[in-house]
Amino acid sequence: MQAVFDGAAPETVLQAGAILGLLLTALAVTLSRLEFGAGARQRRRLRRLRAAAEHQRLAAARAEQRRTAVVDGDLSPTELARLDAFRPRARLMVDEPTGLVAWWRKVKLIWYGGHAGWIVAALAGSFSMATHFGAFWLITGGGWAGAAAITVLSTIGMVACCAWIMFGLIGRN
Repeated sequence: MQAVFDGAAPETVLQAGAILGLLLTALAVTLSRLEFGAGARQRRRLRRLRAAAEHQRLAAARAEQRRTAVVDGDLSPTELARLDAFRPRARLMVDEPTGLVAWWRKVKLIWYGGHAGWIVAALAGSFSMATHFGAFWLITGGGWAGAAAITVLSTIGMVACCAWIMFGLIGRN
């Protein structure tokens, strides 16, 4: 560190330190105003109130649905409980054909259901991990063809494992 300041005048070093200190102080003051000031407290309070109002609105809508179904005599409380238990699985049954393409429909429903990031992460992560196996093949003396084959096969295996896990996790929601 001394070598950096060998040719510099003490005033220059002192000025640079003072400027750095002022900039850090300005940053600290700005962050404290943004994070701990009255405006930040008000934003947090409004965010909490908005979330509570949304939660109450959803709870009231669900209660109204249940009350209407039971009062109208359409459903008994037992039937209503069975319907509530069935709803999460019914999401995957919408427009799902029977046969071999059912898994593709599940992938599409998961993708459009807000879980696209899981699919992308599974594909990218599987290929990334599989390249490690291919690199290990090369490091241990194998050829490029073997490394490519191991990478492709490992990617397929890992994507299959990720899909199996993902279908199981999403299916339980």
